Amino acid sequence: MKPFGRRYINLIKELSIAWFKIKDQRSVLGFLWSFLNPLIMTTVLFFLFQSSMSAGSRSNYFLYILIGTVAWNFFVMATTAGLTSIINAPDMVRNVVFPKEILTFSAIGTFIIQHVFELAVIFLLLAVSGTGFSIHLILLPVILAIQILLIAGLSLFLACICVYALDMLHIWNVLTRMGFFMVPVFYSISNISLKFRGVVTINPMSQIIIFLRDILLYHRMPSLPNMVLVFIFSLFMSIAGYKFFRHYEHKIAEKV
Repeated sequence: MKPFGRRYINLIKELSIAWFKIKDQRSVLGFLWSFLNPLIMTTVLFFLFQSSMSAGSRSNYFLYILIGTVAWNFFVMATTAGLTSIINAPDMVRNVVFPKEILTFSAIGTFIIQHVFELAVIFLLLAVSGTGFSIHLILLPVILAIQILLIAGLSLFLACICVYALDMLHIWNVLTRMGFFMVPVFYSISNISLKFRGVVTINPMSQIIIFLRDILLYHRMPSLPNMVLVFIFSLFMSIAGYKFFRHYEHKIAEKV
């Protein structure tokens, strides 16, 4: 199967859709749980920290948190799914001859579909709240593509490492919980002391969240130099992750 050929892409698409359909089928609320998690978290953070925001920012603070929470939630769930994509399908890995990274890409694809529905809810809230939309919305696919490249690269690294060390799942869970406080989900970078501001600013997910708020909430053009830098970094991660995975792919079936 030719990498990134039509059959390759179609298989990823079909697996992503199939896994999305069965993901919440045993749940009473089904897909709603996917959005309830960031919505509940946003509500809690809103009531805890709204007093720390200026009067001018407080009116949009709920949407401010929601955009950050949804973006971070997508990153965490997609990378975690990618991380476990190989160890969760041992029979397919051992008995079927196909590029194993398809499993990782399909696991990510499942959460891309979910993320589209989450963004639809955000659009609804933007319309209802009177915030509305601007021409800058055309940049949304570009920002999502950058985030997906970042997720894909990390997931390929993590999926391969997890085959050799199951502890990687627990390590990643700890890192993402810590990471939640290192991206501007419920605070503004300008409110951080200069001592720690650089650590938050350099995080690519921080920049992606800022880009999303710029086009969805503030109706302005994101920083083009920052977008180019994050794109280059995400592209590098995706290429490096793919090469790393393919290098060890032939050994994966023996370890699963």
